[in-house]
Formats: sequence, structure tokens, C-alpha cells
Amino acid sequence: MNFKDEFYGSYYRTHVLPRKGQVTKQQLDKKRKVFELHFREFLPADAEAAIVDAGCGSGGVVYWLHDAGYRNASGIDGSVDQIAAGEAIGILNLEAGNLVTHLDANPGRFDLIFLRDVVEHFEKPFVVPLMRTCLNALRPGGRLVIQVPNGASPFVGRVLYGDFTHETAYTESSLSQIFLLTGYENFAVKPFLPHIPEITWRSFFRRTGHAAIVRRLAWSCVRRLYWLMLFAEIGRHDTVTTYNIIATATRPVAAVPSDGMTPTA
Repeated sequence: MNFKDEFYGSYYRTHVLPRKGQVTKQQLDKKRKVFELHFREFLPADAEAAIVDAGCGSGGVVYWLHDAGYRNASGIDGSVDQIAAGEAIGILNLEAGNLVTHLDANPGRFDLIFLRDVVEHFEKPFVVPLMRTCLNALRPGGRLVIQVPNGASPFVGRVLYGDFTHETAYTESSLSQIFLLTGYENFAVKPFLPHIPEITWRSFFRRTGHAAIVRRLAWSCVRRLYWLMLFAEIGRHDTVTTYNIIATATRPVAAVPSDGMTPTA
């Protein structure tokens, strides 16, 4: 048995619960602003669009998408326990199963595919086949959005080594290589910015507001420090340095042939 099978079989109990606790609607409601900040710009104009969160965990993104009016949004994850936790609080359109098999079985179906915190679990030989599987599952013009650990971040180790099943981190350059090789177009990256609550006059009189003020000041200083470090060493200051990086690309409108390769985790 692949050593990861044992970890994935108990993923909710051994990795999710100790860090985040039992999933609740209140918890997911708080994450809406995070999803809005990072992913709203990628959503199709058509509310009937077919969207899948591949590797959806307990279904937080699917919950957000349904609330935003995308009723055809669905999620699939190999963790039976995580899917059960999402279904227990009423999230619809979740399925327990192999995400690669699911995508292979739905060629040309999806307008948008999310791969959040997924690609880093794949060994390098299987990453390119995974990207081709996603390409084939997209409609022409459809979009893939991935979120992975950012190898250009000074603190990438926090996320890369925070899960024993992670394999590698990525950078803007390595992601560009992969997307160009596998036939995508319109490649772009963006930082996974921290979500810090807005500061209001009332926040000055609350402990949570004080924390937000400190975080905003600290983040402002840290961003400038990253800029200075990169400019001093390589003469650039536009590299994404947040500990996660978000990348997106689209399937060309012209058909892209498949090589028939199917990746495995």
C-alpha cells in the first residue's frame, strides 16, 4: 500500500481536526471573505456554469459558490470523512472519490476547475499528466485555478512541511513551464494575500480590532522587506512571495489533443 493511502484514510482525524476543529457553517461563513478576496475574479459570468472543486475537503469553496448563486458547483475529494463532515452540515453536490478519475470521466464538461492545496501532494512525474487531465476536462475557454505552496516565499516551509504528504513547492517560473508544456494559455499568477479585517473607528475599542491594526502594520513592513531583499539580490521586486501562490490559465478555444496519460497520487 502506498504510504499516503494510510494518511489520506485518516486525513480528517489526523490533519484537519487538530488544526481547524470540527467544520461548521459558522466557520465556513468566516471563510467567505477569504474566498471572495482570492477567487471571485475567476468566477464565470454565467451562474449556471459547471464548476468543480477537485480536492474540495469538507466543501468550503462549494458552500461559498452555492451561496454566490452557482448552484451547479460541485466538489470531489478522496477523504470520505471530510465529505461526510461537509454533507452533515448541509453542503450539497459533494462526492467522495478519486479526483483524477472524476475529471477523466467528464471530458470538456467544466467551465472552471479549482485545484486548491492539491498539486503539492503529487509526485513530479504525475504533475504534468494531472494538468493534461484538467485541460481535457475543461470546455474550450474554460479556466483552471490552482493554489500551491510558493517556493519563492521565505516562509514556504511552514506550508510545504506542514503536511507529511506534501511533495514539492512551486514558483511563478516552474508553474509557467508546466502550463506552457501542457497547452494552456493566458497564464497568470497572484499572491495569496492575508485576509486582515477592515479597521473601523469601533475597532480601536476592541481587542480583535487591536490585533487587526497590528497585523496591518506588520504586513506593510514585511512586504517592503521582501521587496528590498529581492531587489538587492536579483534586481526585481515583482516576484510573488506569499507562502501560497495562486496560478490560473485557460484551455484554448481550439481543441487540444490528449496524450491519454492518467496520473495517480
